[in-house]
Amino acid sequence: MDEKGFLIGHLQKTRRIFSKAMMESQRLLGSGQDGSREWITVIATICADGSSLPPALVYKAITGNLQDSWLQDFDPDEHPCWFASSPNGWTSDELGLSWLESLFNKEIVNKARRDWRLLILDGHGSHLTLKFLGSCRSQRILVAVYPPHSTHRLQPLDVSLFRPLASYYSQSLDEFTRLSQGLASLTKRDFFKNFYGAFDKSFTAANINSGWRKTGIEPFKPEQVLKIFEKEEGEGSESSEGSEGDHCSRSHTDSCLDSPLAVRTIRRIVNEEVAYRDA
Repeated sequence: MDEKGFLIGHLQKTRRIFSKAMMESQRLLGSGQDGSREWITVIATICADGSSLPPALVYKAITGNLQDSWLQDFDPDEHPCWFASSPNGWTSDELGLSWLESLFNKEIVNKARRDWRLLILDGHGSHLTLKFLGSCRSQRILVAVYPPHSTHRLQPLDVSLFRPLASYYSQSLDEFTRLSQGLASLTKRDFFKNFYGAFDKSFTAANINSGWRKTGIEPFKPEQVLKIFEKEEGEGSESSEGSEGDHCSRSHTDSCLDSPLAVRTIRRIVNEEVAYRDA
C-alpha cells in the first residue's frame, strides 16, 4: 500500500512538439491546466497475484462531510472505490485505521481465508499507531515497513504504477482543458471521471507484476535491486573516462542533439505523441 497526492488542476511535466517558426511567432498556447491547487490523496493497494484493491480517495472537506456533487460520475456497479474526507485532504491516524478495517481486511480476507497476510507499507505515522498495529495483529496481518528514503527503489507502486497513473491523469486533464477551451475550471466534481479512467489504464496486471518483479519481491530476487545500484555505479565511472576528442562528452549527453540517447529520446517522444493522437 502507498499513497499519492493529486493537485487536481495541475498536469505533470509534459513535452510538446512544435516547429521553430511556431516558437518564434510567440503564438504557442500555455500548458493545459487551470491552476486549481485542491488536494486529493489516493491510497492504492496491489497484490502479488497481479490484482489491485479498490482505490481510496481522500477529499478535502473542512466539515468532514462528502458532497454528492463531488461523486456525480461515480457508479458503484462499475467503479469499486472507497471515499473519505479530512480537513486538508491528507490521511490521518483515524483514516489509516478505517482504511485497514473497512477496505483492506474486507477485500483480502476471502483470498487469505485463515492464513496470515503480509502488508508492506512505508513508515508514515498513520500506519504505525498502536491501534493500527493492534488491529493488524488481531486480524492476522503481518506488517513490513520500508526503511526511510527507500520506496523509490523498493515500493512496486512507486517503481511501475504511479508514473503511468500520473501520465494518464495528465492526458485526461489536458483533454478536459482542450474541450472546454480553458473556460471551465476543474473542480472536485470533475476529479473522479478524470482520475478513474487513468487508474483503470495504469493498474493493469502487467504493470502490477512488473512492479513486484523489478523490486525483487515476487518472485523473491533481492539481486534485482542490487543490479540497479551496480549499473548506476558503472555508468558513473564510465562517464568520467570520455576522450578529449569527443564531440559530446558522456557527462553532457542529454544536451547533445546528435547523441544516440537524444535520438532515442526524440524518437520515443514522437511515437508516444502519435500513439496518443491515434487513440
